[in-house]
Amino acid sequence: MRDLGGHILLSATDLMRFMGCAHATSLDLQKLQGKGPDPRVDSEDAALLQKQGNAHEAAHLEKLKSAGGRVAEIDSGDLTANADRTREILAEGPDVVFQGAFLSGKWGGWSDFLERVDLPSELGNFSYEVTDTKLKRKPHPSHVLQLVLYSDLLAEVQGVQPEFAHIELGNGDRASLRLSDYSAFARQARARLEAFVADPEETRPTPCSACGLCRWEDHCKTVWQAEDSLFNVANISRTQVKKLEATGVQTLEDLSILDHPVRGMTEPSLQRLVTQARLQHARKTGDPDFVLRQPEPGKGFYLLPEPQPGDLFYDIEGDPHYEGGLEYLHGVWAKNTGFVKFWAHDHEAEKQAVIDLIDFFRKRLTQFPEARIYHYAPYEITALRRLTVKYGIGEAFLDRLLREQRFVDLFAVVRGGLIGSEPNYSIKSMEAFYDLVRDGEVKTAGGSVVAYEKWLETGDQKILDEIEVYNRIDCVSTEDLRDWLVGIRPEGPWPVFGQDAADKEIEEDQDANALRTMLAASNLPAERQNMLFDLGMFHGREVKPAQWAVFDSVSKEEGDLIEDLDALAGLVAVGSAVPVKKSMARTYSFPQQETKLRGGKKATVPVLDAPPTTVNIDALDRTGREIVVKIGNARAHLLSDRLSLHPDWPLNTGVIENALREVIVDQCGPRRYRALDDLLSRRAPRLTDGARDDILNNGDPVGGTIAAVSNMDETVWHCQKDSP
Repeated sequence: MRDLGGHILLSATDLMRFMGCAHATSLDLQKLQGKGPDPRVDSEDAALLQKQGNAHEAAHLEKLKSAGGRVAEIDSGDLTANADRTREILAEGPDVVFQGAFLSGKWGGWSDFLERVDLPSELGNFSYEVTDTKLKRKPHPSHVLQLVLYSDLLAEVQGVQPEFAHIELGNGDRASLRLSDYSAFARQARARLEAFVADPEETRPTPCSACGLCRWEDHCKTVWQAEDSLFNVANISRTQVKKLEATGVQTLEDLSILDHPVRGMTEPSLQRLVTQARLQHARKTGDPDFVLRQPEPGKGFYLLPEPQPGDLFYDIEGDPHYEGGLEYLHGVWAKNTGFVKFWAHDHEAEKQAVIDLIDFFRKRLTQFPEARIYHYAPYEITALRRLTVKYGIGEAFLDRLLREQRFVDLFAVVRGGLIGSEPNYSIKSMEAFYDLVRDGEVKTAGGSVVAYEKWLETGDQKILDEIEVYNRIDCVSTEDLRDWLVGIRPEGPWPVFGQDAADKEIEEDQDANALRTMLAASNLPAERQNMLFDLGMFHGREVKPAQWAVFDSVSKEEGDLIEDLDALAGLVAVGSAVPVKKSMARTYSFPQQETKLRGGKKATVPVLDAPPTTVNIDALDRTGREIVVKIGNARAHLLSDRLSLHPDWPLNTGVIENALREVIVDQCGPRRYRALDDLLSRRAPRLTDGARDDILNNGDPVGGTIAAVSNMDETVWHCQKDSP
């Protein structure tokens, strides 16, 4: 956003910011007019992202140059002059234009790349399409806003609308978007921003996903503190704030003394927020404090096992900006072993670190069969799931650890077991309860990433030492937190966790090894062996994330589930369960929420000390907010007075898996399935009247296709009209 000759010129960045947070746009406008607060300088995280983005763009530019095409570069400077120069260069028809500039009406800016395509335009028998470089690994909705804007500005120059726009993603993939699918949305967004700038509406600071990198974040936090805003309440959602404000609750202090129901909020969720606000309000002038939550099976302290001599405390440091992502440090702490670290500075080393870590876990659990592995928040498990699948290492062992509930997420214990006085539930905030003091240069996960990127540039060992100290303190803090939780847990027996799943691990490993052995003994090329192995293991790998998602959902808080499209939370029974043939059905009401669950489909409900079980959704009235849930007579007790529904278990793919294994066996032996063999070998179709380059034999498309199909000899013919 800038002043250009007395009027405001808007850019793609302004549009993306407005669609994410109108208040940021309002502050930008005030700054442009010489009013309002000053923004902060870019944080280290924001500066790092900018640097990484520039490097990604430069790498793609070099790639295009090395391809041998003609690349025209525009030195960005004066936008008006650059836009005029872009028009001149486009008329010359180079293969690529780097930093092409546009200026038209209220909009302008510099595109990353303009790529020549064979579509006639006013420029000649060619035209151009927009390509942008982004660090993300998949397209984001905000990218569409930028691509459509530059494509529309490009269309004014070349007289024809581009059909596609492209994104060079951070993982090396290229995403192509058909602009007609997105143009209406993007143009409407531009119209909204233009109207807002012409007649600004009153806005307020509201937390959103962009806050962490926004230059106005510090100002907004200052406003929230000054207003004693409800947004200061730990784990409160924007939806909950809206509902509370609608009843006249405007501040954290108001919420701390609230004594009446709130429309659209369940009583447990409301009482949790009231208690949270009361503790935080008292903390302004007092010491850290907490209260234990009402025990709920499967949550909170039900997830905390009895301490064992061999327990481990685990933390990961990862760099999302490294090409393909990199988990560069696995740290494990135990008093009798000290700190054990597994470093990785490239993907080959990352693979070895996973091998070594799994070997360490295996030996430790052999020595201490009752030991558990503690961590804080889900990142460690998410990363291990991804790494074991990525490298094909330890998948069965990790699945065994998850089945046996060897991993203990203390964040889940804290969230489900207590309400604390701190402004959030990060492990750094929880340290107020057990007096851990952090030293060292690196103090946050974001700071660790920035430090690691500096090490990649400098090779300074001192930086790695600081990161290692930070990781070790995180591990030690996890143990201190566990010990503190053990000291405050309610009296009662320790929970019993998952049974030994070693046999399942052995079975899965034997199956994978048998498949590898069979393929290795065949005369198939190595590429074919790898493909068939992946096909044979595909369904087993794919089903696990879906299964884990069910367990993850069951462990969530009701307030979080209300925001989760895959669940339906806060169900309250309207009446008693009634018999329906050999089943029992019960009707429930539920608070306002969005959900993917549908009538006639299935879901799951929690079962104490057992996996969640499937229920049928007989009917779902979204308007009346009522649902009818049905289950077999033997499990009717699971239809409790209060309930939350979770995603159903994945479909049984056993028939498909068996068919694939039959194909693999055939490939390793007689290869009787000739059509499949042709497909896997990418052979030209085999015809009874002889092979030929022109499958249609110079015939018309319909007649030639019919004749070719009639002459196919146990083969396969791939037909595709044009590109998707």
